[in-house]
Amino acid sequence: MWPPQGPVGVPSPGRVLLLGLLVVASVPLSQPRVAPEPFKTFSPPEWGLTHLAIHNKTGEVYVGAVNWIFKLSSNLTKLRSHMTGPVVDNEKCYPPPSVQACPHELAQTNNINKLLLVDYAQNRLIACGSTSQGICQFLRLDDLFKLGEPHHRKEHYLSSVSESGTMSGVIISEGSGSKMFIGTPIDGKSEYFPTLSSRKLMANEENADMFSFVYQDEFVSSQLKIPSDTLSKFPAFDIYYIYGFSSEQFVYYLTLQLDTQLTSPDASGEQFFTSKIVRLCVDDPKFYSYVEFPIGCTKDGIEYRLIQDAYLSKPGKQLANSLGVSEQEDVLFTVFSQGQKNRAKPPKESALCLFTLRRIKEKIKERIQSCYRGEGRLSLPWLLNKELACINSPLQIDDNFCGQDFNQPLGGTTTIEGIPLFLDKDDGMTSVAAYDYRGHTVAFAGTRNGRLKKILVNSVSPSSPALLYENVAVSDGSPILRDLLFSPDQQHLYTLTDKQYLQLPYLLVSGLPLQNCTVFNNTVMVCMAPSVNVSERGFSEVGSSPDEIGFVMDNVQMLLVVNETFSYYPDPVIEPFPGDGMQELKPSSPLILKGRNLIPSAPGNSRLNYTVLIGDTPCVLTISETQLMCEWPDVREHKVTVRVGGFSYSPGTLQIYSDSLLTLPAIIGIGGGGGLLLLVIIAVLIAYKRKSRDADRTLKRLQLQMDNLESRVALECKEAFAELQTDIHELTQELDGAGIPFLDYRTYAMRVLFPGIEDHPVLKEMEVPANVEKALALFGQLLNKKHFLLTFIRTLEAQRSFSMRDRGNVASLIMTALQGEMEYATGVLKQLLSDLIDKNLESKNHPKLLLRRTESVAEKMLTNWFTFLLYKFLKECAGEPLFMLYCAMKQQMEKGPIDAITGEARYSLSEDKLIRQQIDYKTLTLHCVNPENENAPEVMVKVLNCDTITQVKEKLLDAVYKGTPYSQRPKAGDMDLEWRQGRMARIILQDEDVTTKIDNDWKRLNTLAHYQVTDGSAVALVPKQNSAYNISNSSTFTKSLSRYESMLRTASSPDSLRSRTPMITPDLESGTKLWHLVKNHDHSDQREGDRGSKMVSEIYLTRLLATKGTLQKFVDDLFETIFSTAHRGSALPLAIKYMFDFLDEQADKHTISDYDVRHTWKSNCLPLRFWVNVIKNPQFVFDIHKNSITDACLSVVAQTFMDSCSTSEHKLGKDSPSNKLLYAKDIPNYKNWVERYYSDIARMPAISDQDMSAYLAEQSRLHLSQFNSLSALHEIYSYIVKYKDEILSALERDEQARRQRLRSKLEQVIDTMALAS
Repeated sequence: MWPPQGPVGVPSPGRVLLLGLLVVASVPLSQPRVAPEPFKTFSPPEWGLTHLAIHNKTGEVYVGAVNWIFKLSSNLTKLRSHMTGPVVDNEKCYPPPSVQACPHELAQTNNINKLLLVDYAQNRLIACGSTSQGICQFLRLDDLFKLGEPHHRKEHYLSSVSESGTMSGVIISEGSGSKMFIGTPIDGKSEYFPTLSSRKLMANEENADMFSFVYQDEFVSSQLKIPSDTLSKFPAFDIYYIYGFSSEQFVYYLTLQLDTQLTSPDASGEQFFTSKIVRLCVDDPKFYSYVEFPIGCTKDGIEYRLIQDAYLSKPGKQLANSLGVSEQEDVLFTVFSQGQKNRAKPPKESALCLFTLRRIKEKIKERIQSCYRGEGRLSLPWLLNKELACINSPLQIDDNFCGQDFNQPLGGTTTIEGIPLFLDKDDGMTSVAAYDYRGHTVAFAGTRNGRLKKILVNSVSPSSPALLYENVAVSDGSPILRDLLFSPDQQHLYTLTDKQYLQLPYLLVSGLPLQNCTVFNNTVMVCMAPSVNVSERGFSEVGSSPDEIGFVMDNVQMLLVVNETFSYYPDPVIEPFPGDGMQELKPSSPLILKGRNLIPSAPGNSRLNYTVLIGDTPCVLTISETQLMCEWPDVREHKVTVRVGGFSYSPGTLQIYSDSLLTLPAIIGIGGGGGLLLLVIIAVLIAYKRKSRDADRTLKRLQLQMDNLESRVALECKEAFAELQTDIHELTQELDGAGIPFLDYRTYAMRVLFPGIEDHPVLKEMEVPANVEKALALFGQLLNKKHFLLTFIRTLEAQRSFSMRDRGNVASLIMTALQGEMEYATGVLKQLLSDLIDKNLESKNHPKLLLRRTESVAEKMLTNWFTFLLYKFLKECAGEPLFMLYCAMKQQMEKGPIDAITGEARYSLSEDKLIRQQIDYKTLTLHCVNPENENAPEVMVKVLNCDTITQVKEKLLDAVYKGTPYSQRPKAGDMDLEWRQGRMARIILQDEDVTTKIDNDWKRLNTLAHYQVTDGSAVALVPKQNSAYNISNSSTFTKSLSRYESMLRTASSPDSLRSRTPMITPDLESGTKLWHLVKNHDHSDQREGDRGSKMVSEIYLTRLLATKGTLQKFVDDLFETIFSTAHRGSALPLAIKYMFDFLDEQADKHTISDYDVRHTWKSNCLPLRFWVNVIKNPQFVFDIHKNSITDACLSVVAQTFMDSCSTSEHKLGKDSPSNKLLYAKDIPNYKNWVERYYSDIARMPAISDQDMSAYLAEQSRLHLSQFNSLSALHEIYSYIVKYKDEILSALERDEQARRQRLRSKLEQVIDTMALAS
């Protein structure tokens, strides 16, 4: 009798035949169980197994372990082994010691296999380990021969974390090539490793692009990094990737990460974890589709939130019906541990849960749709560090939506809850796998004490729960690891512990209810046996028995496993008709159907009842073990059908042709016509081939030309993209340790108040007669009378000859004179600002123009007021990110060529200062003798071979005097660069000397390449020689000169050699023009050809983006510090709150409710009047030197800063300035920061007059004697002299001035001063 289950169709090798009925009699429960066949195992001599992979065709097994990779046959015979360690290494060595010498102590280090994937497209195994920063080996599948081990680029280092079971990879093979999605913890090293990335898999293991990001440009790439802000707040934060898979067009990961909402930033506090499901579109190289949702399940009010393992499967028929999905849809079996604590040692209380991918996709789609309606926020605190609002958009979001460059990355705000199937409170489930057994779904769960649970899951209804039908001990108590896999023929289950690898037969009928039971009496029931999916080789033709059977009878546990044996036999197999399935036969010929297993070898000479139908008519059959012979009736064309037991199968269609033959003339006619037709066809094919060849040749020529052009463009773009990969860590590493060289208060204030004037009178003591000193003291008293000072300023501003420069000078002089009277100065400033606002509104000017330009004494006084009061804030808070930005910018600019004449650079934020051509250069490391102590260790300094000698000297001084304020260092112009070759040979290198190249009227500055200085050369900085041109008198130089002459003759034309001779005595008026890297465009003789064959210059604009990307973190840090009310525990400076409140009061007074006007007043008051000045001129705050390229780049940052404070929308187009295009995507984010900053300040409690008075009095006391007040008064008095009559008249006209007798007091001062002069 045939098993009734399963679809009707061809009997396959995977099905087996049961002869007869299964009759089960009840037996005494005390009857001993027959022990099943022992498990097959593989145990390496050294423990430490971590991963396994099974080839989906051959069934061969690959095992990853500590220091080894093994290849086993399907029955666990060891075939090959490959050693991967130990490796001489130190986790702190980045890059690894095999690439670069490492200062840390090296030791033999175990290489723990963390990832093992079969790359079927290239017939290789990818094995990634823990050493050398997490590099991978490519091993040939056949023999584990090492095909390659990429290890020399940063993309090759995946993660140095040594914990196995925390990294997950998914290979996607496409027509155009393969890629691999990698998720890994990073142990806090976000500067080295992304946590999630998509990498290229190249066919050639040595290809330089192996493991490079699938996409990378200036703004985005195929990677996600854990932000440094997250790590600084939560040093233990990491993401552990438990399981990864692809389904339809998506890649998914199940992850475990620190819950930053529940965990306190205090490192000593308790840690909580959360599980997330992460989704990305396979074809989204920019990761715009990144979505993550909390995931877990709940049973009886208890939450299970710690993901342990997962397995993607298809549901059996019964489970699919219960879930309301099709059998072809994906479902996800998962194991969670209880609660959210103890990631490493989770509670043993665990749950087996089920998710449908349909429900997961629905939840994600609903969240995306909600966000695109502008509802809520992006809600991804670990990645975004701040709450960003969703943006409303009319986009239609369907199941296949893969993101835009906004509303991403996106986090789910609710937990996706799974269906709890089975709870385990004793063993602690650690792993899971599941499969469909003839419509039944069976799940296997490994445990931490080495047991394997077999669970029947045919329903998710509470009334028909999942059923644990066996709990088998498969190891000596070692935990079952996550890789729980089936053999391709689904005959065995493979499990893994850290000590051994096991093969378990799971051809078990146990737990699958036998169908259609008929109960005859109390001791006998009869039912049909289910069929079992296995391969042909899994069953013997003489019959095979399952290990055990079992019955589900109202949850009677004792009958779940009963060792009663019966036999299965392979199904009969009928071969299909060859070719197109059409079998032609002459009339009266028998139809022979070939097959195997047609007669089972069961005892008792059993036979099967076959029926063969031709159409609907049965034929007479003769049966043998391998053939069915059919005498068919008189039919023309009909389908053939074979029926046996419950199977029905059609091998094809039968067609009968006539016996009649063609006549000879017909044959000759057909042959001749066919031959002629063949000749015509051949002629057409030859003509077509020739035409096609010509077209191919033309096409190839055009293609070659296009390829040449494209490769030139691609080279430029590729360089720009490669530059973006510059490791930010490399920049910050060199900024640590050395203190920030802040200027003292007086120097800082002078540089802001009187820029460019080094030796201002207010810094000096005045030697004056006693009566003059008395007169100036009286004048000082007048300035301390508010009405006099206001009248003085208003009168000056009314004079046409009172220039913009005068206004700034008077404002600065007044503030220095009143440095010890800050409360009084603040009152005067408020009155002047109030007057300015009145005047602005009365003149019908747009209110937004207030404070925009420095057209009044008040505006400059406001700048000076902030300068005085924000010094402490600069020193304690904002100065550090500003200095870091300056250092990062300077270092990044100096990584590439900088033209010493034009100031243009390869790395730039400013389009005006960008070198728009290809400059070939190399990085050299020079060993510089310490000028302070020749016996001290040499300083290693990186320079470029295209640097001029002065540029090299500056880089050497920067390195040697690192941490020394610029003003205390020797200057490059005072030092000579000496190239040392051995003990005696010492050559002075200079920008210009007798070897300098001159071509026509162009003279090129000397570079290291000009002198052929090599990598690793020794150099020294020595006090400057007498003259740049008597260098030839040096004996050492003369000996070497001939060498340079011969070198130059090979590199220059004879004309240039002859024209160089006069340079020994240069004529400064000869009109010779200097150049370094590019010749100045302003000269009329500059030809396009002088720059060589160059690309369209706009191609080089990608370098702006590369530089911007490298410096992005530093710009963000600075802006975020400035636009934040909380600074590392420091309070917002009172001056800012006080002035912003004053502006709001003025707006209220004039009934200005327009938010934009208030916002603009504040932006013009503080960011424009103070911060922009400081950002553009860090030398006002620090003891540093700012060169022209750094100045240009800082100007771009300052402009971006102001754009961020503006309320107006900038309409961008192709003609927009490059700096606005450069930060176009960032400015909206910065604007949000500014709005939040202003809003936070407005909500802060107002500062009381008493508190402000105390604050200003303290500031006055601190800086009382910084400036010479007598000198400041004397400088201010010069304006009294210049505008004496106008000021006296104004005091006379003013009633309040008359009451205070201000005119007579001023006249007294004037008379005394006149007498003294």
